[in-house]
Amino acid sequence: MLKQILGYAVMSPVFGSRDLSLPSIQNILDLAPGQMELTLRGLQSLVSFTLDMNPRLIRASFGDFLLDSARAKHYHIDSEEWIYTMFRHAFSLACSLLDPHNCVSQPVEGQFRISSIGITGD
Repeated sequence: MLKQILGYAVMSPVFGSRDLSLPSIQNILDLAPGQMELTLRGLQSLVSFTLDMNPRLIRASFGDFLLDSARAKHYHIDSEEWIYTMFRHAFSLACSLLDPHNCVSQPVEGQFRISSIGITGD
């Protein structure tokens, strides 16, 4: 859960999703209300919240650290994996809101690559 939230804080500026409301972020990250604040409670020197409760990294170097697997070890944010996971969560959320009876309950298995032109399956 911590990696999902930190991944959002690192990756949201890249995708222009900085202006989402807290309930929208919680839905996309599949978090219960209050779970984000509780998870980040000990990281106030690294992560702050905007007025609309979006998590923001205080220091850009912390984002660089998280994206570097050699330095971050098990806290490493794999950007391609994060994008795929968030896409799956967002798609599942949209599907359940639009037509919950036709949603696939299990995620699609397989390898996916993020390319400059989109997501492709192997």
